[in-house]
Amino acid sequence: MYGTLTDFAGEALACVEAIDRAVTLDALAYEVDRGLNRFGFEHFVVTLFPSAGQSIEDAILLSRLPDGWTRIYAERSFLDHDPVFRHCQIASNAFTWTDAIRHEARDLASQNVMSEARRYGMIDGICLPVQGASGLEGCASLSGRAPDLSSRVRPVVHFIAAHAYLRSRQMVRRNRDPRLLTPREREVLTWAARGFSAARTAGMLGITERTVTAHIVSACEKLNAANKTAAVAQAIHRGHISL
Repeated sequence: MYGTLTDFAGEALACVEAIDRAVTLDALAYEVDRGLNRFGFEHFVVTLFPSAGQSIEDAILLSRLPDGWTRIYAERSFLDHDPVFRHCQIASNAFTWTDAIRHEARDLASQNVMSEARRYGMIDGICLPVQGASGLEGCASLSGRAPDLSSRVRPVVHFIAAHAYLRSRQMVRRNRDPRLLTPREREVLTWAARGFSAARTAGMLGITERTVTAHIVSACEKLNAANKTAAVAQAIHRGHISL
């Protein structure tokens, strides 16, 4: 359906080269989305393992998720019952969502999480745990309505997902200092630069309007900007965001 193994290898290498060339998180997300979409993966999230007291939103490095999903995931505390995330903590290799669900078959809360995910078009997928020196560091989770989970496609998808994680982690680390804008702060400022209101940005990102405003206020403080307009100008000037 998608081509030969040789075609897959060529596509994967082309995608990884594009990932390596990306200089902004927006450009990176675009290339990852383009590389995975041809295999039926419509959504993805690349995230660190949340530290104590940290929200999943703040741990996310890169994502292309359905509108509204992040908000409902946080509001209903799905992280505590997500079978994919749970299985990620004990798995050493990549696994399918079906594998994870099988381990939580009798847990009603887990069933509810996956039932809601299906309503958002995330029917099945693959999750790639990433181990660090002290254990689980993060993961890349990919999903869609009918993704190709065949044995010949999985190595290619794992390859792309692994590079997406490494590149997004590298980009965030490279710029991390006390005055660095977080990925979410850059995101809301990018939409503000394009003329989006806080309410419209909230709808786009699946978070509350109050959260968008909080990110803008935080960005203003880091950039020593008097208001949102000044923050956008400073962010563009310093290369934090691009139009």
